[in-house]
Amino acid sequence: MLSAYAKVLSSSEIWLRFPGYNAEEINGDCHYLLSIYLKGCVIRSAFDSKVIAAAETEMWRAYYSGDKKTLASQLLTLERTQFELTWGDSALVTKDLAAAAMKFAESRSGYEEEVLPKLIAAYTRIKAAKGMDFDPETAARAELNWWIARRHPERNSVESVGNAIGALYGVLYGGMKPEFQRAGVLRAEAAALRDAGQENADWKKIEELLNESYDALVAGLQATNRLTGASR
Repeated sequence: MLSAYAKVLSSSEIWLRFPGYNAEEINGDCHYLLSIYLKGCVIRSAFDSKVIAAAETEMWRAYYSGDKKTLASQLLTLERTQFELTWGDSALVTKDLAAAAMKFAESRSGYEEEVLPKLIAAYTRIKAAKGMDFDPETAARAELNWWIARRHPERNSVESVGNAIGALYGVLYGGMKPEFQRAGVLRAEAAALRDAGQENADWKKIEELLNESYDALVAGLQATNRLTGASR
């Protein structure tokens, strides 16, 4: 049994560390690592807009600076909280999403071959962990679509990117609610503000916009009874 858990942990890579724990210290104590993982298998997180917004803000900063470790740890928090996953499931999802994000950052073509399979793998894990009824490939393509839109001037407007993000929420949660659309536009506004400021971006304002975005998403999920619990 322990060897099976150890295999899962090693496959998800130690750099996808649990917030609050030093990766090297954990790696040096296998029993401690297993206890953290086993505990994470049964403890889920509630949807919390502030936690998600803070994690995404730091994740964006890490993405643009090429900081893979911070990107992974913040993405772990974001996925765990947004989808109410265990630490164990979150680590596996994060491995796929972080790989997709960094491959996308390095590429200017070949997204279908290099990025899409990793996104499909991530959404397949999310679907299995939560018992959701979306199609993983459709969700992965919707995710990739808004990433690509941000790279093309003719598509990189708040309205266009916001519509694409809203469409992703529609795929994941079923149907297009006004709250999903508002959540997408606010998230796109945050991304546009990051672009305008570059290294001097107003990260406080970006986090505020992301918080508003996830508040809107919470409202949409509550309206469709697809949220088990939320903190706003």
